[in-house]
Parts: sequence; C-alpha cells; structure tokens
Amino acid sequence: MILPRVLHGRDSFTSEMLNLLVGIRVLAFVLVRGDVPTNVTYACPNLNCTVTWDPPVGTSDSGTVLYTIFYQEFSDWMHAPQKWIQKDECTNTSLTFCHLGADFDDVIGTWSVRVKAVREGDHDNDSFTEVSISPYFDATLEAAEITNISTTTRSIFLRWLSPHTPYIHSNGNRMRMTDYYTIFYNITYCIPFDPSSCVAVDTGSSEFVTINEKIIPSTTYEITLQGRILGYHDGDPVKVTVTTDKEGNKRIMTVVAVLVPLMALCFCTLYYCYKHRVFIREYCFRSTGKNDFSEHMVRQLYSM
Repeated sequence: MILPRVLHGRDSFTSEMLNLLVGIRVLAFVLVRGDVPTNVTYACPNLNCTVTWDPPVGTSDSGTVLYTIFYQEFSDWMHAPQKWIQKDECTNTSLTFCHLGADFDDVIGTWSVRVKAVREGDHDNDSFTEVSISPYFDATLEAAEITNISTTTRSIFLRWLSPHTPYIHSNGNRMRMTDYYTIFYNITYCIPFDPSSCVAVDTGSSEFVTINEKIIPSTTYEITLQGRILGYHDGDPVKVTVTTDKEGNKRIMTVVAVLVPLMALCFCTLYYCYKHRVFIREYCFRSTGKNDFSEHMVRQLYSM
C-alpha cells in the first residue's frame, strides 16, 4: 500500500505529522476491512494522472467487483471530510484504472484519491483504499515534440515544443508543460557506431538550438534530446537521425546566388540603355556645336 505524501516543500514537521495521521487512518480502515483494492499506484505523465490497482485478494472465485473513484484536495479533507468528488467516468466500472486528467484543478496541492470496491450483489459490503497524489511534484516529463529540423554542410538546427498537459488555456488551447515548469534540455549527438564522436550540448531552457561543433558535411548524426523538470526528474528522450548537406551543394548554391543577381542587373542596365538610346542621340545632336568631337563620336557610335 502507498502511504500518502503531503505538503511537499513545506514545514517538514507538519508534513511528517500529517503523513502519519493519514497513514494511520488508511491502515486502520484496512485492518477493519481487508476486502480492499490492492497495489494502488499512480503515474502523472505531463500532469495527466492515472490511478491503477489490483482486485481485492480472493476475488477471482467470488464474482465481479465494481470500482468507483472519489477524490478530494487534502486541505478540504482536513476541514470537510465528507466533501468527496465522485469521478463519473470511473463509477461502477470493472476496469482497474482511472484517468483523472484535469480533475485536479490545483496542481500544486495534494489530493487524496479513494478507490472503492463493491462486490456484485453485495452493495452493503463496500471497501476502499486511499492514495495521496501531488500532481506538480509527482509529474513526469514525456518526450518533446520536434517541430523543425534543418541542416547545412556544417550545422544542424532543431526546434521543439514541450508536451501537452490535460489542462486548457483560457484561449481554448491545451497548455504545455512549459506553462507550469522551467524545463532544461540537454542534447547529445553522435556519428552512429562511433562513441568517441559524441558531443553533449546544454541548451538551458531554450526550445531551439543550432549545432555546429564538430559537424562534418555529408555525415549522418543521431541526436538525442532530453528534458528535466524540478532539477531531478529526467524526462523521456526523443531521438532523431539527420544527415548534413554535401559540400558541393553549398558551392553550387553560392555560385547561383551570386550570378543570378549579377545577370539580372546587367539585363536591366542594357534594357534601360536600349530604351533611352534615341533620347541620348537627340540630346547630343542638339548640341551647340562647341563640342564637335563629342558629337562626332556619338554619330560614329550609332552608325556602327
């Protein structure tokens, strides 16, 4: 059985006392009624908490057992012990798990979750097990979402986003883990089957990075991106494989990038001169005769 853990990061003495009281309360109930769900555990990937459990001992030969989930913030339990919220999607279900999703409106608080078991046809003999969940501190981080990858001959650019949570923003979009945590990402990239080529990069809390250290043209790299929350919870890694550009492609693009503007400039210049050729000739022919040499040169030019 998992004993509740409460008041993370608060006064240690108060936390231990409350844990003791809740633990005694749960254990006392179990001693009175041993017919309770067993091995109650939970997981909160990206603040999306799910509770799982096993059937009571000896239920395989005694018919179907139905389960109902109740939850309550721990501070409410201290002041209003009867204020339990019933999870509609997990009422009288034969499943041994329940997704609580965004039901915990205070992710920093501590919540008590009660798994109640009722044997089919014996509704008076119900029993339950409780577990304590602190979504913010119990959360785990899943892999980041890679949104953009681009390469040159000697650099690799990556951009990513943190995973979604079950909570909805006021604008209607699902909130991401970065709305609740400062996530620090580390990147490791290697040439496959060459451990000596591995390079580690600390990107801090940024969600993009340009890698240019020891990058070789026309080479395949395996890149691993992993985040960390609360300074000690490592998230799930995501791996991608990219190949840098060939050196020749860069040279060709450089030549094209230089020649095309020059050719366009030359064409525009020649076209302008062609369109204004008559104007230049008439202007020269209207000269006062003081510069006969210039007029002669212009006539020679247009007679060719």
